[in-house]
Amino acid sequence: MSNYNKLFKEIAKENKTSVNAVKKEIRKAIDATYENSNPYADSIPCKGEIPTIEEFLDFCIKNK
Repeated sequence: MSNYNKLFKEIAKENKTSVNAVKKEIRKAIDATYENSNPYADSIPCKGEIPTIEEFLDFCIKNK
């Protein structure tokens, strides 16, 4: 279970949607960042080619 599930639930409730829809939109935003060769995005540490939602949010929180 993600550490962000409570946050996703709150966002979903606030926007009258599902947690899956929230995650899907976040995933689309992350993917778009990587499709457009953003040098900042390349500095985000991740285990794969593109960070997971959790890896991306962890990085954003630590580097705000």
